[in-house]
Amino acid sequence: MPLLASDVGDAELLFFNNLWSSYEPIDAQLRGRYVWRFPVAGGGFDKGVLGAALLPAVQLGVVPGAPSRLEPLIDLFSDCGLEVEVQPEMLAWLWTHFAVEAGVIATAIKAGGVDTFLADVEWIRESILAVRDALAVVEARGIDPRSVPDVQMFFAPEREVAEGIRGLYASDRAARKIMERHTGREELQRIHHDVLDTGRELGVPVPTLQALGPFVDAFSIQ
Repeated sequence: MPLLASDVGDAELLFFNNLWSSYEPIDAQLRGRYVWRFPVAGGGFDKGVLGAALLPAVQLGVVPGAPSRLEPLIDLFSDCGLEVEVQPEMLAWLWTHFAVEAGVIATAIKAGGVDTFLADVEWIRESILAVRDALAVVEARGIDPRSVPDVQMFFAPEREVAEGIRGLYASDRAARKIMERHTGREELQRIHHDVLDTGRELGVPVPTLQALGPFVDAFSIQ
């Protein structure tokens, strides 16, 4: 980061990334000079070939103390045919998105794969309980997950939400592709353990998410 800060000149930086920590390490070097964007996309490698998908919308977030001139970025992505959703509290969106990933992906691993997971409402229901554990960690960090529209559904009755998720992934081929090809072992384990470790530090019980740990640790697909 110090090297980036010294070489960037007067440019404003746009980060494309997930985030479970805070802005503090970045602010120490680049405060007021960056904004954050999250590509709603993903995939993974299979025998050296990348299989991935890009959804039609991207997230663009406002960072405290950062440039407020988002219009040029919105125009840029719109010109590429992408819808831009601006998040007024990007850190809240990033943390809740990270928490959802931790619960859903870990349960899919336990189920033995995405196809099995998405075919059975009971597996999806278990993932909702794991996501709620992870969102409790987010709440303990000072962010109300119920204030983030993208995750409000996880607080509705589990079976209804599970049926909706199963229907979504049955019809949305791009979203399903992202989940199917999200197989990088190191990344998946890091996501899971980051949430567990933070929950432990804050004294937040996460029984369903923690019980998935052995399955995540044993995951072997690269």
